[in-house]
Amino acid sequence: MSTVNRCYRLRSFPEGKITKDDLELVEEAFPECQDGQVIVKNTFASIDPTHRIWMSGKKAQYMDPVEIGDIMRAATVGVIVVSKHPEWQVGTHVMGFGGLCDYFVGIPEKTCFIRASVIRQMNRFLRLSIFRMLPSLLDSRRGMLPIRSSNLDRMTLSS
Repeated sequence: MSTVNRCYRLRSFPEGKITKDDLELVEEAFPECQDGQVIVKNTFASIDPTHRIWMSGKKAQYMDPVEIGDIMRAATVGVIVVSKHPEWQVGTHVMGFGGLCDYFVGIPEKTCFIRASVIRQMNRFLRLSIFRMLPSLLDSRRGMLPIRSSNLDRMTLSS
């Protein structure tokens, strides 16, 4: 396991286009894990338009903005590599708000964790729901709207 944690930290609130001066890639020591916490190794991070709102310095939605100096927030998928939490074991795949970094310390009750097994169950439910909705998705002039099961299959996470 690496002893270095690469993180993108917010250095300034962008004015106009986001520039290389607004985010800084830094190398930091591997985070420490306290009782009730886990360390997650991120494998995927989502880059979304909402990052722009989080970088504004203003609360313009359901979450507070990222503060100057903080790791840039992002929805992430990863695997627990260190655990001092009785209900979250090493090797568990999770989704949450880990940030743009290699590793992050999470408190499952506060970091909005979802186990990958739950995501897979939700995905199965969504597939069934789409099949139930197919009659309403039919349009007599154009045929069926473009919903493909192959796109849903790509969203499935494996543990």
